[in-house]
Amino acid sequence: MPAPALVVMADWSAAATPRPKRPSPDACWLAYGWHGRRDRPPPEYFRTRRDIEARIRALLAEHRGPALVGLDFSLGYPLDEEGRPLMPTGRALARMMTRTLRDAADGANNRFDVAADLNRQLARRLGGPGPFWGCPPRAARPALGPKKPASPAPEWRAVERRLRGAGLRPHSVWKLYTTGSVGSQTLLGLAAVGRWLDDPDLGPRIRLWPFDDGFRRPRSARGVVIAEVWPSLLPLSFAAGGPEIKDAQQVAALRDLAVTQPS
Repeated sequence: MPAPALVVMADWSAAATPRPKRPSPDACWLAYGWHGRRDRPPPEYFRTRRDIEARIRALLAEHRGPALVGLDFSLGYPLDEEGRPLMPTGRALARMMTRTLRDAADGANNRFDVAADLNRQLARRLGGPGPFWGCPPRAARPALGPKKPASPAPEWRAVERRLRGAGLRPHSVWKLYTTGSVGSQTLLGLAAVGRWLDDPDLGPRIRLWPFDDGFRRPRSARGVVIAEVWPSLLPLSFAAGGPEIKDAQQVAALRDLAVTQPS
């Protein structure tokens, strides 16, 4: 009998130092389970990105069947007014971040340097300020500041325009800092995806959805689909026995939804 599909849902973090030893919000969390099965381990807490990155790699290495990995950061950037990519897409984007992002084991990273450099590159193309913004005042530099610039780049992707049209309020992927921002998690998370892609054992199994297969289901019996998720899309009720931390409950809710869906 084929192995059931593994489902992994992960909440990323852009923290520049290890999070507390005690499970805490605004850190990395993970929940996993298997499609169609009732055994669902409790959410797991990670103090650093490298810890959760290694855990996901280990889960996928141990599992002999297909898998879905949902990541709560953007896998792409807005298109320009003509529908052309402003940034590389799919695998090229992830590998670019792997090359340029330095992300140490303790969380120290150069995300603001990378965003400033991307702003300089995009400014030459756009004829105006680059779109990345948000940083502590001490990290400000000529190409990146704490406040949103008047950039010619579109702020939203198609999915975010649809969510906003439904009355929801996602944050822009260009926003790197302060409450609700997803831009820093995206830069650092994409670098992790690039490392998985370059792994000689795991990489050949990975399909980035929808960049590699469009909206078709991958046919490989051991294929790993990596997709973007937005935990705030689901109503949240705290499960009895689980940690009363929103991040933990959200990844568990996403996992529970995915493992109970029809095949």
